[in-house]
Parts: sequence; structure tokens; C-alpha cells
Amino acid sequence: MALGVVLFTTNGDVAVTGWTEPGRDGTTPARGPQAQGASGRPVGRCVAMRTACRRLDLTALQTATLEVVLCKLAGDSNVQIARHLGISPATVRRRLAGALSGRGRLARRRSLSITLTLEATRAQLRQAEEARRQAESALSSALRDYQLLADNMADLVVHVGRDGRIRYASPSCSKLGYRPTDLVGSTSLDLVHPDDRERISRLHREMFAGIPIDESEDRDGRIRSATGEWVWFEGNPQPLLAADGEVVGLVTLLRSVTQRRALVRELRQKRREAEAASQAKSDFLANMSHEIRTPLTAILGFSGLLERVEGLPPDAQKYVKRIGLAGQALEIVINDILDFAQIEAGEVELHSLPFDPRQLLEEVMGLISVPDHKTLSLAATVTERVPSSVVGDVGRVRQVLLNLLSNGVKFTDTGSVNVTVDYDPGNAASLEFSVKDTGVGVRADWGERIFERFSQTDASLTRRFGGAGLGLALCKILVNLMGGTIGYESQMGAGSTFWFRVPAPAEAVPLGSPSAPLDLAAPPGANRVLVVDDVAANRELLTTLLRAVGYDVATARDGLEAVDQALTNPFDIILMDLQMPRMDGLRATQAIRAGDGRNCDTPILAVSANALPEHIERCHQVGMNGHITKPINVGELIRSMARFRAKATKRRGFRPKLRESAGPA
Repeated sequence: MALGVVLFTTNGDVAVTGWTEPGRDGTTPARGPQAQGASGRPVGRCVAMRTACRRLDLTALQTATLEVVLCKLAGDSNVQIARHLGISPATVRRRLAGALSGRGRLARRRSLSITLTLEATRAQLRQAEEARRQAESALSSALRDYQLLADNMADLVVHVGRDGRIRYASPSCSKLGYRPTDLVGSTSLDLVHPDDRERISRLHREMFAGIPIDESEDRDGRIRSATGEWVWFEGNPQPLLAADGEVVGLVTLLRSVTQRRALVRELRQKRREAEAASQAKSDFLANMSHEIRTPLTAILGFSGLLERVEGLPPDAQKYVKRIGLAGQALEIVINDILDFAQIEAGEVELHSLPFDPRQLLEEVMGLISVPDHKTLSLAATVTERVPSSVVGDVGRVRQVLLNLLSNGVKFTDTGSVNVTVDYDPGNAASLEFSVKDTGVGVRADWGERIFERFSQTDASLTRRFGGAGLGLALCKILVNLMGGTIGYESQMGAGSTFWFRVPAPAEAVPLGSPSAPLDLAAPPGANRVLVVDDVAANRELLTTLLRAVGYDVATARDGLEAVDQALTNPFDIILMDLQMPRMDGLRATQAIRAGDGRNCDTPILAVSANALPEHIERCHQVGMNGHITKPINVGELIRSMARFRAKATKRRGFRPKLRESAGPA
């Protein structure tokens, strides 16, 4: 007799369930919330207990007591029965006690009590069985998911026991040509490359011993495939812990990194090639600088000497002047190109040192010459607010100012070019320069484009005045590097004012008054000069220039001759070329400084066409006092010689830290 089949119906059914048309005997009544009795309980649930009611002879019970008994048979607790029937738990207990005590004409109280307990137990067992089936279903689903993940993941999962043997290998081992059954039971280290075996073995021992893993340690290793090929993998082992915390195994996720390592090798090779290309570019620039500046030195130097020769015909004087101006223009272009190359290579560094703005202005004005065909005046003004000493990169400030002043002269045929130096002592503590000309001016629609590289406001101006369009762009880059600003105001046809402002805090200790004109004549008793250069034209030029102002000049063709002369003859200053055969200027300087000869403390100035920052730095490292770039500016050369002669007595006892030269520079 199956539970839930209607065997009979009574009038009590209507009273309990609220049915108006009871289900027919022998049928299974509908279950679910769609059939509700008068009490609000599911009809199917009440009718499903008719069999138990029939066996227990509960037809004589009152309707209220019958409801309680039926709910109890269904496995409900007293609290649940009270909630369903809308009565208190105490009422439930009284009705159940009454049914058990014999009221309601129950013949066998003990039988009813045992039956109720059994029915409640059966209900609990059914609930437990349902929960078990659901748990098994969930576990089975989880196992299927994990198996699906293990079977389809690209990485290899390996479980290794304490004995070092493989307990599990995921199906992805097929990428190595193996089946899981081929690996299970084998020793894991047998598959590892001999060069990696000791490292990985030590890692396993430490993990089984509970030693924390160094996260920075290399996790890559090579595993032998079924074909004998070694494949790179990255391993991430994790310990398997027993209930007592003991490490009983290792689960390692192995990911192929063969392609990644190949990519890394390729990137490293590309980097080496790029560095080699960059070095080749630097070497090319250095060689180009040397090869162009060397003949340019002779062009400018001898044209300057020729210009001073008395009795030259007017046409000859004009031609010599044009040679000099063309050489100066070429030098500016070369300097701009080299500076841009250094900036793009990230090789530009700032060197902040104390300097006198007035002396700087005097030096720059001395470098500017006005062509004879122009009726143009140059003027300079320094305000009273400008300190006698400020701190900044005097070389870069000079470069920007010289570029702006050269542009003013180039683009102005008549009128004037005026330079003004001012100082703002406020929080910024900045040095301000302005160059005002009466030249052609700048079109109003150009704006900031004038500071872009290779920019010219008008093609006709390029044809008329020349230039590569690099000067102003370089000025803006250098000013920005120094933390300053640059700008201009202009009116087409009426002239322009270009200005720049750079941080330059005032120096507490003034430098004195070096702005006073220097005496270019050689001082008595301090006029012995050694000129070292492998180019005969350069030796002749320097000899002629220095003898003209009273110096006693000796020459050497390379570093070996310079060292020999320095060991035997005393000199007041040595002018040293860098790139020479047999022995370059750097090694010659080291040899002179290393000994205790007569010239171990003599000022040595590099006079070289190698003008890159690394060349100048190497000159200082070997003990040179300064660097003068070819082509030679006579005024700069004589001033530098005079300045270092004055400091020579302070350098007695100087010994630089020596190191081997890398070769000719």
C-alpha cells in the first residue's frame, strides 16, 4: 500500500482540507501550492496521509486534534505545527497529549506514540537522504568541473609525493609527447635537465622541510620531451598539507616559457644592436666633428691672420672677410647639429657653477662680428640689480645668448641690436636676457612654431639669410632643461625682441671684477707655451697667433714628443690636442702628471675638435685643466690661458687619479 494513494474519504476530509469535491479513491491527489485547504496547508500533503490515518483508526478524533496529529505524522515540529495552524505550541502539546492519553477513542495509546515517532523518524530519514543525494550531486558536478579544467588547461599540473615520484599528471602532458600513465610512478627529477636538476632538487627539499621559498629565486627549468628535446618551463610548486600540517606532497603548475625566453633573447639582441647603433652614431658624430672642425680651424684661423695683414688690396680684404663669415656660419650649423644629436641621445647634462653675468656678456659680445655691408650697431646693458656672481650652467646660457644675438645680427641690415641683462631676486631668483633688433621681424601667425626644429618663417628668408632652422629650437630645449622660459615679441618689418629667463641664485661670495678687460699680451716670465698637435697647419696657426701676442712657443707632433719635451723643458702652459698618432693627448697628460718632472703641475688645456661631453669629461679625469673647442677663437684662447696661468700657483702638488685611456680621442 503506497503512501499518498487515497483509500477512502470521510466527511472529516472536507473539514480538514476544505475540499468540496474530494479526490476519487485510488488516485494520487495533486501536490503543491496550487491546492490549498481551509487551514492554508497544502491539500496534497494532508490527503497523502490517509493511509496512516486508516491504519491508526484516527477517524474518531476531533477535527482540531486530527490536524495536529496529521502534521506530526508529516514530521513537523511543534513550533511548525503551531505556525501552520495559527495556534500556540502549548495547544499543540495538549492536543497531542490528549490523542495519546486515550481521549478521542484511541484504542492503543502506546501504539500511536510509537507510530508517531516512527513516522517522524522516517520523515527525517527522507530529508537526510535527500540532502545526501544533493551533496553527492554537487560533489559529482564539482569533480566533473575540476576534471574538465585539468583536461583542457594549457599548463601542466604535476603532483609529486615525498618520495619524489609523480602521483598525478594532467592530460596536457601530451604537449610533451607523453600520456599521464607514462609519467605516473616515474621520478620527477629524471625529466629535468642536468644543469637545472640540483637547483630544483634543493627547492623540493626545502619545501618538504617547510622552509619558505625565496620569491626572487629563478623558477625556470628545462624538461625533456618524449622526443628528447628540452623545453623551458616555469614552475610554481605549492605544498600539500596533511591534517597535522606536515607537507605530504607538492603540486606544481608548469607553464611553457620557451617562446617567452626566445622573445627575451631576441629583445636582448635587439637592444645590443640598438646600443651598438647608438654607439656607432656617437662615434660617427665624434669623427665628423673632428674631421670638420680640424680644417675649419685652419680656415678661420688663417683667414683671421690674413685679414690683419697690412697692405691687402680692397678686394682681397673683402674676400678674406667673406671666408671668415662663411666659416663662422658653418661652425654654428655644426654646433647645432651636434647639440641636437646629443639631446636626442639623452647625453646633455647641466653643470651649475658660479659665474659673472657681466663677464659672460663681454665674452659673447666679443664673439659677434658685424659684416661690412651692414650699417648696424651693437650695444649691451646690465642693470644694477644683476649680482656680480650667480650660479648656473654658464656654458648653456652663453650658447643660448650667442644664438639669439647671432640671429639678431643675421636678420638685421640697418639699425641696432641691443642686449639687456636684468635680474629678478624674488623667489625664482632668475637671470633675464633680452635681445632687441630692428630687423625683418616675425609674422604674427607663426607664434610658437618659430621654436620648432627646421622651421623658417618664410622660404624667401631661408634663401636670403640661410640657416638650418635649428637655432631657436635648440635654444628652447636648452632653456627648458635649465628650468627657464623663452619667448619673443615681434612686429613684421619693425624688428623683434627675443628673451629668456633661467634660474640663477646669487652667489654669496663675489668673484671679484673679472669683467674688466684682460691684457692679452703674454706676461713677462710666464710666456713659455708647448703646442701639441699632429696637424702641421694647426701647429703653425697656434704658433703664429701666440707669438703675435708675445708668447715663446715650442711644438710637438704627438703625445710622445710632448712627454719628452715636458720632462726636459719647463713650460708655463701646455696646449694639448687629443686625437694624435702613437700617443694621444689623454695618455700624454697622464704621463706628464704621473711623474715628478718640471711640468707635473703645469696647466694643460685641451685644444681639440672632439667636443662631445664625454670627451670633455675624460679630459678632466686625466688631469687637464680645461677644454677649448676647435675652431679656435683667439680671444677665448688667450683669456683661458691667462685665467689658468693665474691659477697655476694654486695647483702646486695636484695629482689626479690616473687610469688607462680607452684609446685616442
